[in-house]
Amino acid sequence: MARTTTLPRLSGILVAVGALAYLVGGGIAQLVSPAFWAVVFLGSASLGVGLAWPGYRLWHTMTVSD
Repeated sequence: MARTTTLPRLSGILVAVGALAYLVGGGIAQLVSPAFWAVVFLGSASLGVGLAWPGYRLWHTMTVSD
């Protein structure tokens, strides 16, 4: 996703960082401290934006070209 020229490069970076932050933050929040739930929330938001951005861009390109 970060290497293709048809999708925004930043969306691939958001997916990679968001997924890692979500998984690591969730594990740490359950085992160490509930204060890390903020990291889980930010990771899931980053993952969601990283997946929605190229989806919207592909959908918008299809509807405009018709």
